[in-house]
Amino acid sequence: GHALLEAAVARAPDFAPAWFELAKNNWRQSFLVPLPEQLRGFAAARQTAQRAIALDPRNGAAYGVIAQTIAPIGHWREIEAGLARALALSPNEPNLLLWQGVFLFKTGGLKASREFLRRAYALDPLDLAANHSLWLTLVTMGAYGEAQTMASRLTAIWPDQLAGFWDQF
Repeated sequence: GHALLEAAVARAPDFAPAWFELAKNNWRQSFLVPLPEQLRGFAAARQTAQRAIALDPRNGAAYGVIAQTIAPIGHWREIEAGLARALALSPNEPNLLLWQGVFLFKTGGLKASREFLRRAYALDPLDLAANHSLWLTLVTMGAYGEAQTMASRLTAIWPDQLAGFWDQF
């Protein structure tokens, strides 16, 4: 998919949504490589997100990618501010709702996390990350019945993915 996104921005260099998708892909790919390469991937994600913003300054999701590339230790307020700015521009963007929910989970805001993740899930019920993140929040909150329902649904939707089985385990 990455090569297709690169081809899309080469073919339509003024199409902001393609730059956002490339930025998001650069960010996600960065988790699959050693740390020095990860840092280069984050830099590429920021650069491509900035291109999306230059083309469309109201692209909240691109601001969200930039917030996602900030190292969390010692930078929680910066991430929080970046996500708040992004959500102010795009309050119903599923990626942003997911990222805000995960951020709130990591910082102890479980009830708020659950609500953001429920919104992300409602907008994109097939998103594996939204499903799993909501499941994790529910388990952490002790809502085991609802979490089990989520895990069973995830396994039914994605029978070839380990996530649903792992969540049920």
